[in-house]
Amino acid sequence: MAKEIWPSVWRNLLLFGMIVGLAPHHTNGHICIISPHQRGPLDVSHSGSHTCTRHGAPCGGQPPQEPQATYAGGSSIFVTFQQNYNHYEVGYPGYMDVALANNSNPYAHFDIMGVFGDVNEHAQDNQQNYSLPVVLPDIDCSHCVLRVRYVAHKPGEKIFYQCSDIMIKSSRTMGDIQQERDQRHRVQAARPPRDRGVLRQMPSGAQPVKPDGDAAMLYGFAWNEAKSGSAFVMVDTVSGAKQSISPMYFSLGSGIQYGTPSPTAQSNKYVMDQIACFDREMPYLNLLEHRNGGLDAASNKILWIDMVTKEIAGEYELDTPKHLPIVSLVPYLKQVYLTVQIEETSPQSGIFFFVYGTLDYMGHFQQIVNTSSSPNTVFVNYQWATLNYQTKTHYMLIGNENSPDKLAAKIFTLQVTTKQVSVTDLDVSQYTITAIQVYEKTDELFAMSPGLFGNPFPAWTLVTVDPKTGAIKQKYPVAPAGVFGQYYGGNVISIDQESGILYYVLHVANSQNDVIASISLETGKVTFSRLTDLRNIHNLAFYNNLK
Repeated sequence: MAKEIWPSVWRNLLLFGMIVGLAPHHTNGHICIISPHQRGPLDVSHSGSHTCTRHGAPCGGQPPQEPQATYAGGSSIFVTFQQNYNHYEVGYPGYMDVALANNSNPYAHFDIMGVFGDVNEHAQDNQQNYSLPVVLPDIDCSHCVLRVRYVAHKPGEKIFYQCSDIMIKSSRTMGDIQQERDQRHRVQAARPPRDRGVLRQMPSGAQPVKPDGDAAMLYGFAWNEAKSGSAFVMVDTVSGAKQSISPMYFSLGSGIQYGTPSPTAQSNKYVMDQIACFDREMPYLNLLEHRNGGLDAASNKILWIDMVTKEIAGEYELDTPKHLPIVSLVPYLKQVYLTVQIEETSPQSGIFFFVYGTLDYMGHFQQIVNTSSSPNTVFVNYQWATLNYQTKTHYMLIGNENSPDKLAAKIFTLQVTTKQVSVTDLDVSQYTITAIQVYEKTDELFAMSPGLFGNPFPAWTLVTVDPKTGAIKQKYPVAPAGVFGQYYGGNVISIDQESGILYYVLHVANSQNDVIASISLETGKVTFSRLTDLRNIHNLAFYNNLK
């Protein structure tokens, strides 16, 4: 059935915009089939709906029902489903797939019809609709089953399943039949969708221009899931102009485009989103690449780009033991990088610990220390990591997987030289954060915060984060309420340690435009770039050209 996939994908976004116990955790609301109507009740009017939380193959424990719709064999239909919560795993992105079985037997074989790669929404409490156009087989099937799965790869999250019961009548026996949908089960979302779309263009008049001579440059990768190829780009922090540097062969995130036919397809070549590591002593940008295997395989290459020639300089196979995914990569020594992995104490235990290690540019791995003596079940949501290159102190922000709105979090502090790890609960009663940056001059941790989760157009504040007490306090106001949207994914990798400037991308309210905020950590002065569009730019990072 893979040959019958339509290449285009339509997506609409519904915007809402130590350990307590060693029992596997459960969260609510993950995936629902809207059309054709799923088995059992359906409510996608809010995130966290219990009707979207079903586990167990093949249909989440729901028994077969009478077919809810009848379709003509060989006809095109849209399968529409909602990701009711987002469980994106940095370094090991998951996927959703749509499949069809020609009977309702619980052991029936399902043929994959199409795959969607998970998208890093930077918010677990996020609803998104997906529609996949498929061509049904021209067969007579009195009780076929459409199945949608969400394989998140998130520690502690099991595979989510939903099924819809349908009937297919072949064109040979029925002739030209008009497909019939059961109007009784039409579902209307409580909040009107805002079209984010797949194809994004530059705002009118915002064509690439010569970079401003006084502006710092950011680097990243432009990739659009509806088009082939990607490009290494630089972005002017004053004008907001984007300039393509060189084409790249890989995709970003889970690398899925053109209606990838199966999660076991071997042709997916992509680099990890939110992982871009600039060497502090050599002009190299290091990326983690998924080169071989299906979507359940971890990244297996370290790829480096020469920042002088702006071209790929080499790649090496990773020799990480157990082939655990690497969720974090930060500079540690010359051509050596500090990594973090998440390991389960035993299969299906739902209990996890962190593994710290080093990785050199040739892929050689060496473990430093792990936290197996204090495993946990809920603080497994990796957010961000940063390392003070001078003191060799590593800070890691880990969120509570069961706290999608309050955004409870901990700071893990590793003194690399002594291999000592300390853990501190953060006070998120006033400010919530999903990224941290260390300013080496003062050894302070900084973050951008929209206050508490749930305000669609909040005031933005630069805050300090105390890794010893967990206090999060205002440092400087950045923008008043009503100007920018609540988007937690604007963090730019690395700050300008020489000038003391932190960069952050803010989404302009009620618009597809963005601005780059440049914030002085010394004075609090804030400047904004001209309007730009960075929605398709991944791994955006500051790089200080080595003299």
